[in-house]
Amino acid sequence: MQCPYCAKEMQKGEILATTGGLIWWQPLSDYGISWLRYTKKSIKKHGGILLRNWYARRRSVSMFQCVKCNKIVIDYEPE
Repeated sequence: MQCPYCAKEMQKGEILATTGGLIWWQPLSDYGISWLRYTKKSIKKHGGILLRNWYARRRSVSMFQCVKCNKIVIDYEPE
């Protein structure tokens, strides 16, 4: 899929969360999610992007939805 802003190819991934309050995006892989230890350090090590850390009281992440094409664009600030 091409980025709607810069037209470069986008990387496919998934959004995951823990009951402890971490929310992150990670690229799809053959390993699944079992290899991840769910820490900020391991998320970044495996190419993930931390979107929300409830413990740090980081502000919410902005998301935009297109009802017609079923797409969501997430706007985040890297740490």
